[in-house]
Amino acid sequence: MRNLLLALGWNLALLLPLLALWAIWNSRRPMTAGRLRRTLHWEKLPAQNALPCGGHLGAAAALLRAAGQGGDDRAWLAALLLRWTQAGCLTLRVAPKKKLRSFGEDEQAEVTFTDMPTGLTTAERGLFETLRGWADTDGTLQRSELYQAARADAAALQNRMTQLRHEGVRALRELGGAYLEGKKTKFGFSRDEREIYTAKGVRLARGLAGFQKFARAQDSLTGEAAVFAVLTGAFDAAGPQAALADVLAQAVLDGTAAGNQVSVDKNGRS
Repeated sequence: MRNLLLALGWNLALLLPLLALWAIWNSRRPMTAGRLRRTLHWEKLPAQNALPCGGHLGAAAALLRAAGQGGDDRAWLAALLLRWTQAGCLTLRVAPKKKLRSFGEDEQAEVTFTDMPTGLTTAERGLFETLRGWADTDGTLQRSELYQAARADAAALQNRMTQLRHEGVRALRELGGAYLEGKKTKFGFSRDEREIYTAKGVRLARGLAGFQKFARAQDSLTGEAAVFAVLTGAFDAAGPQAALADVLAQAVLDGTAAGNQVSVDKNGRS
């Protein structure tokens, strides 16, 4: 028995320094998106009602994507439509189907553009102008019209959404939540780049997870809280206007996907 205890003691004496070295090495590893997802324990984080990422929608979308928790184009576009509605720059409603121009259901979600929002980022302004440019002379677009317009102008819309994503990543970096790491390949001919998340980025991600949990338990959020709820996928928390924004955002993205497929088919036949 004594020999067994001595052996265990020696093994522990050898093992503990190795564990300490592993812990130090692990703590110094770069926080890549993959490691961020593994270490956050997203669903276990406590709820909190503070707006995430200092109220920057693009930075929050970038973090959601990095954490594998959403931030897709549909939620982002719907969140922007809701924000612009709250700013009085467009209205969302269900209206009778237009004759000759619309197809599908007899009543459809409809957006009416009334004014240019203020305080837009460059990418947001470009997206708003693209959408408004598709509208009738009365400034309206129904769900089926949005689909058709996005299908015909798929490349432009896809570029707008790509610009939004890039802008969101830059915003997160400017907040100090991430940085771009570049390193040479082993032959030194090119550079590999990857996004690394800082300690602040991890804190922002935890706050974002907490807000998502908070929003999912609500049913009548307003203002920017409703906008961020939509971004995190908590559509039920933001009321009927969020549901209309989601329908219209989906129509835009479905049309874009259909237009891209037409382009692929044409190129394949040429």
